[in-house]
Amino acid sequence: LPKLKDSDTNGDVVVSFLRALGDLVELMPDKIEGYLDALLPVLIQLAQDTVSAGKRKASMWALSKVIECTGFAVEPHKRYQDLLDLLLRTLKSEQSPDIRRETIRLIGFIGALDPYKQKALHRAVDLASNCTGLALSLPHIKDITDRRLEILQWFHWERCSLEQFYPTFAIINLMSILSDSTYNQQLLTAAVHSLVFIYYSLNDKGLTALDQVFPTLVNIIRNSDPSMREFLFQQLGYLVSVVKHHVRPFLDDIFSLIREFWTTKTQMRLTIILLVEQLAAALGSQFKPYAASIIPSMLRIFLHDTSVGRSVTSKLLDAFKKTSFILEDHLHLLLPPILSLAENVEVPIDVRRSAIETIDVFGETTSLSNFACRTVQTMVRVIDSEPELRIAAMDLFCTLILHLGEDFLPFCRVIDPCLERNDVVHERYISLILKTMEIGKINPTEEKCYKAMVRGRRCMLAKQQQVMQIEVRKVVCNVEQLRKIWLTNRCVSKEDWIAWLKRFSIQLLKESPVPALRSCYSVAVNHYQLASDLFNSAFASCWPELSETYQDELIETLQLALSASECPEIIQAILNLAEFIDHTEKGPLPIDPKLLGEKALETRAFAKALRCKEAEFYNEVTPEVLESLISINNMLQLRESSIGIVEIVRKRGIKVKDTERWYEKLNDWDKALEAYEAKQNQFPDDMELTLGRMRCLEALGNWSKVNEIIEKKWHSSTVEYKEKMAHIATCSAWGLGKWEAMQDYIAEISQSTVEGCFYRAVLAVHHQNFCEAQFRIDQARDLLDNELTAMLSESYSRAYESIVMVQMLSELEETIDVKRNPEKRRIVPSVWWNRLQGCQRSVRSLVLTPDEMRQMLLKFASLCRKSGKLVRLIILDEILDLKKKNLHNHIQ
Repeated sequence: LPKLKDSDTNGDVVVSFLRALGDLVELMPDKIEGYLDALLPVLIQLAQDTVSAGKRKASMWALSKVIECTGFAVEPHKRYQDLLDLLLRTLKSEQSPDIRRETIRLIGFIGALDPYKQKALHRAVDLASNCTGLALSLPHIKDITDRRLEILQWFHWERCSLEQFYPTFAIINLMSILSDSTYNQQLLTAAVHSLVFIYYSLNDKGLTALDQVFPTLVNIIRNSDPSMREFLFQQLGYLVSVVKHHVRPFLDDIFSLIREFWTTKTQMRLTIILLVEQLAAALGSQFKPYAASIIPSMLRIFLHDTSVGRSVTSKLLDAFKKTSFILEDHLHLLLPPILSLAENVEVPIDVRRSAIETIDVFGETTSLSNFACRTVQTMVRVIDSEPELRIAAMDLFCTLILHLGEDFLPFCRVIDPCLERNDVVHERYISLILKTMEIGKINPTEEKCYKAMVRGRRCMLAKQQQVMQIEVRKVVCNVEQLRKIWLTNRCVSKEDWIAWLKRFSIQLLKESPVPALRSCYSVAVNHYQLASDLFNSAFASCWPELSETYQDELIETLQLALSASECPEIIQAILNLAEFIDHTEKGPLPIDPKLLGEKALETRAFAKALRCKEAEFYNEVTPEVLESLISINNMLQLRESSIGIVEIVRKRGIKVKDTERWYEKLNDWDKALEAYEAKQNQFPDDMELTLGRMRCLEALGNWSKVNEIIEKKWHSSTVEYKEKMAHIATCSAWGLGKWEAMQDYIAEISQSTVEGCFYRAVLAVHHQNFCEAQFRIDQARDLLDNELTAMLSESYSRAYESIVMVQMLSELEETIDVKRNPEKRRIVPSVWWNRLQGCQRSVRSLVLTPDEMRQMLLKFASLCRKSGKLVRLIILDEILDLKKKNLHNHIQ
């Protein structure tokens, strides 16, 4: 563990350690269990390493091994609530197919968590709610931890305009990148540049999300690599100079950071001094309460500055000149070391001159009367020792005369002999002395020479003030360049379409007329996830720039992408885009709503499909639309809505031909079966009715009846209907243990589908062909990849069925391990019991006897009883007849 935690450990060594750990946990899982609390956080951290793909892959593999061998299933979801988010982020951003596959494998071993419990863990569900119509995909949000979701809600609820939404959403997405320490320095640098530019483009108008930016930026500086820290301090200063007084709520954190890193050894002293200047300029007199906390750091520079030519001291003196009005309360601490500096012959002349001028500048806003004696004595020694500083010293004497009036005259007995010794003649000094002797104290505002000197000095200091200058030009969208990217002439394969979406998303940012979005282009080039997150915003900003002809062409392209791509990632992106534009004044997009509805159903985006079908319902009420609405509401677990649609049909007297289909959509399988059988008696050769009966019997778990129908119809059916029957037939044969028949049915299921690969893997395990089984499992995971990523991007609930399939693949892999190593059999029942939710019991029957599955079978029978499924009688019969064991023991 210490070697794994040590960031200096060689990457190859870490990979070897992880491999050794995986092998070790296979040999002695019981002993490893005691180290899980210490081990898992380290493995999770290594899985986020952005530098080494080898580390990421090895840590994912080791995590899978630890969870698989120790039986620590489902529990990681509860103990490490960020783990699922990490795995989902990996699926979104990881480029390596091997690591993506390993991630999916890990998700399977951890297990599918019930969507309701998953939301309860994230405090997204009201646990006290007893409403049976609560849709799991539409939870009651109580606390939003992802600020991006909050901003989207603001926009959807019309609490902010597009002009406010664009920069806010861009800033929040950039902050999510900056908050992740695993990204490389190049990406973080680009993100910081973009962030500062956005605030500069806002120009103190509509400044937003500062409560996210400053605390995060301070934390990043504190924990960043030393080589990057100075750059971040510089950008923090630029940001302060832009937001000005809006920085006030975050001053405690900023000054704490300054005190922490302003040491005598740091190389960042010049940058930190500049930050202090910018804070003083932004806050004015409000800076005063914080000045005392950094005075010790300032004084240490006078004593310990070893920079070439005392450059740091010179910079600090310049800062004093610019902030003199703020430091007046601390003059008693600052003036003595400045005077010592002025007379130190080892200090460069320019620095000594600057020290004298600094005291003079303090005199513009603060009385120097209390320091007159020491100042005069020091300046006399300076005049005696250094001719080049005499003018500066005499100017300071003039300032003291203006402050002291007649009280300065006693000092002439010391000054005049010094001037005489060094042949110094200073006309302004002589004039002020004579005038003081004549009228007493002189009003500085009436002294023309003094006023001119102060005005000139302030003008010079203003020019020296370092302010970030960025040109924010109004950019017109280059429509022709954008059009070249959106054309899809060469898109054939799924990979082509994904590459097209990536290019189009990035180009939209580049051509966006909104500075906040355009500034994100440099980050998106190296981090596509940002382009994906800002795709809707960038599209909305460019859409009004297109002519009507180009808009029509782009819509055709999007419809082609929906129809032809067959890629869940593409379809999901366009569905989200259409929904987003609908919420803007620019919407809706003129995409065929029927096409949107069909594609939403295909990708299981049921909430979006419901929206589209409801739009069709308001235009025209047809049996087909009503049937779709019932089906979608059932998918969203909105049973009351489905019943309401049936009530609409009854009240309006709408004639429905296929009542059996409606019962099926309502999941009333008994009535649906009864209706199908009644029609089948009239039309015995109608294969659609036969398929309907099979679906109902499958849902009721009556595999024997399903098998009877298949044996009668299979050989006489056409290829088309064999393909439709194959899935149910395979499940039936598997459930009844008819392995030879199962092999015939599987032949009709495409190998390029998840189900086809899964069933072939099951059959291969049964035949002890473990290499073939592993190949099919990996193939199924690859096919699940894009589908899972697209659905998870919307909600965990939508992806639940796919996650259950991922879990089944992992359990099938465990089955292979048990068959190869029977000693592992002892841990499998408890692990599978922990993962029981949502899993097919048939997977377990490949390795466990009914006796070993008694607890699971009883649970299954209980669920069947509650849902009115007669199949529970079969389950109970299995349990009560287990190897003719003592019935009394079973009841106990």
